[in-house]
Amino acid sequence: MAEYGATVYARNPERTVQLSGDDAAERLGQLRARLALEAGVHLDESYRGIVRAYRFDLKGRRRHLEPATLKLLAPDVERLRLRQVDGAYQTDFVPEEVDKGKGLNRLRDMLGGADIPVALAVGDGPEDLATFPIAVKAFAPGNAQDDVRKAARELPNLHLTRRRAQVGLAEAAASVIGHRPGECASCARPDVDAEGRLLLTVMSAPDGRKVHKLFTIASAGLQLMLPWGACGNSVLGVAREAGRRILKGDGLVGSSGLLFTGNLIARAIGLLFVVAAARFLGPANYGLMAFALVIASFGTVLISNAPAGMSGFLARNAGDRGQQDKYFSNWVLAVAVVLAVSLIAIVPIGLIAGLRGWMIPALMTNLLGIAIFETYRNTQRGLANFGAMTAFYILANVVQFCAVMILGLAGFHSATVFVAVYGLTNVAALVVLQLLSPLPLTFAFRAVRLALARRIALISAPLLVQSALFAIWFGADLIMVRFFLPATNTGDYAASKTLVNLIALPAGAIGSALVPRIATLTGPPFRRQLVKALLLAAALAVPALVVLVALGKPIVALVFGARYPHAVEALPWLAAGMCAYAFYVVLESVWVGLGRPLIDAVATACGMVMTIAIGLVLISGTGLPGAGAAFALGALTQLAVIGAFTLIVYMRSTHAGRPIGRPASLEAAPAVNVGAV
Repeated sequence: MAEYGATVYARNPERTVQLSGDDAAERLGQLRARLALEAGVHLDESYRGIVRAYRFDLKGRRRHLEPATLKLLAPDVERLRLRQVDGAYQTDFVPEEVDKGKGLNRLRDMLGGADIPVALAVGDGPEDLATFPIAVKAFAPGNAQDDVRKAARELPNLHLTRRRAQVGLAEAAASVIGHRPGECASCARPDVDAEGRLLLTVMSAPDGRKVHKLFTIASAGLQLMLPWGACGNSVLGVAREAGRRILKGDGLVGSSGLLFTGNLIARAIGLLFVVAAARFLGPANYGLMAFALVIASFGTVLISNAPAGMSGFLARNAGDRGQQDKYFSNWVLAVAVVLAVSLIAIVPIGLIAGLRGWMIPALMTNLLGIAIFETYRNTQRGLANFGAMTAFYILANVVQFCAVMILGLAGFHSATVFVAVYGLTNVAALVVLQLLSPLPLTFAFRAVRLALARRIALISAPLLVQSALFAIWFGADLIMVRFFLPATNTGDYAASKTLVNLIALPAGAIGSALVPRIATLTGPPFRRQLVKALLLAAALAVPALVVLVALGKPIVALVFGARYPHAVEALPWLAAGMCAYAFYVVLESVWVGLGRPLIDAVATACGMVMTIAIGLVLISGTGLPGAGAAFALGALTQLAVIGAFTLIVYMRSTHAGRPIGRPASLEAAPAVNVGAV
């Protein structure tokens, strides 16, 4: 049945019947001639039993006829015994003598007689009302018009579905067949290719409201970016496949997704620690805690990057456990030496910064914690055990938050205690994970080689310098705020900086996943992996920047409460700087993975100089916004330096026919190349 019941078709034997009157064709022809006189009115010539007319709006979209045009046509429509049916994209004119109920009855007669039951009728508009009394069961989808909804209160066999459009139709069909459509062999949907699934995804957009449409668009985008085979066309199907790949750590997207998800959870728990500490301590003492942690970061400048190069060499020697044990043993020994030096150095550093008493041992616990944290995560990253990396980070932050909550509720509102907790939780996490799932590598003194240790030192030297420069760059703005502005402003600025750290979180996950991959690539595969990583970082960092800039004030109030009113002042600058730093992290990971970290130190030095210079000029006069601007300009400087370097090196290497790459073994590489830019 078609054209509002005007046309009925049966296949066996094949026949078509027109139910409109003998003069219907002439009446419809007169209306078509009349519509042809109206400027801007178009006719759909494929309709024979009715007239379908439409127009185009100023944006070129198909629409129904305007009220002014319909008013002019009204006398002719009445004279020709037609009725008008408006839709979103057309206006139909139907002979008065036909309706869908008459068409349905005639079809039933053609198929065998009036005793054949009509199992189901579904419709959403007034033209469908005539079919409902004929059917055993009748349904209207969730988007049905008011006339149909009113009829549902009067017709005992008419029911409203919870869902809209096609999904509502599926819900109605399920009431007849006894299960969801597609769940049995008889009604299962045939397999379709990736393009077919994409088309079905787009077609499902009208089935829901605005939020559903947004998710449908996201689902279609994921299918375009990640053609994963038979993952289904629904948002749930795509999300399920994405989740599976993330949990397995498949590919750059999967492993980045696993790390990002885990880091997001860990950072969220870490944010709870910061919020709890801020609320327990108040602005002044929280500012002291934040200042002490910045000083601790100066003590970790040698530690945090000491094991960074290990992951690339573990990845390049995958499958050779003897070589991996040798690199692991030598690198752990190097980290231990660096830790011992740092523990000695932190004492005068803390005293010069004005910290006294038990705060010095609290700083030392942070050095130990960072050494454990960085060594464990870099080892697991080199082994591509991204799940273990994630578990360690989450567990450490869970212990951290639980400890500070217990201490805070017990009345221990001490910045010193909270700083010590911040460091010792990494020790607790290591103990737990080693009991549950020990590292597969073995430390052995017999594997230590002096020549290899020297080469590790050459690899680590630029990273250690970069770590020192990074600590100065990342903490210089907060230190200048503490010395140039009132004490409470330090807490405000630290709160703002805590929020913007979330922007760079995805980039950190992408960089961690990128290191073991980029370490084995050269030429075009290298370029494709780099571009993919940068696009992924942009897709995650830029929206976070927009949200923090647009909704900074309510977010600060929600997270930190009313005691940090000035935190929002520096937020736009800090957010912009952290977004630039997110891109920097991806490029930094590339050069660390290739064993060429000197550019990282050079770029960080440039950023540090820029931040300190701008901060000294602006902070005393403009306050917190000046500090944020100093940080942002430093981040942009770093990105510009490493970005220009990456582009120049890649272009030169491509032109010379020498693709970017590294030897598979440290021992096979000349010493001069190990630290070369």
